[in-house]
Amino acid sequence: MAPPQLRGFVQKNLQRAILRSIGLGIIAGCIWKFGYADPKRRKYEEFYKNYDAEKVAEQMWVEEQARQAQAQFLPTLNTLMKAAS
Repeated sequence: MAPPQLRGFVQKNLQRAILRSIGLGIIAGCIWKFGYADPKRRKYEEFYKNYDAEKVAEQMWVEEQARQAQAQFLPTLNTLMKAAS
């Protein structure tokens, strides 16, 4: 049976651990980039390729005007209903 290695054991194992962690970090970074970041970026590009900001702003303005008109109309409607009952 061979005697245990006493000299350089920690240094040798530490070197291996550092190399493994660097390798795993690179692999994990590539998986994240190609599996998550790039598809998300492509989705954003596709969305903004057909996005018309002026159309959306006009739609929001129309919806807000309708909401304000409804808010002005509801108190009047409530008082009419109370008066009728």
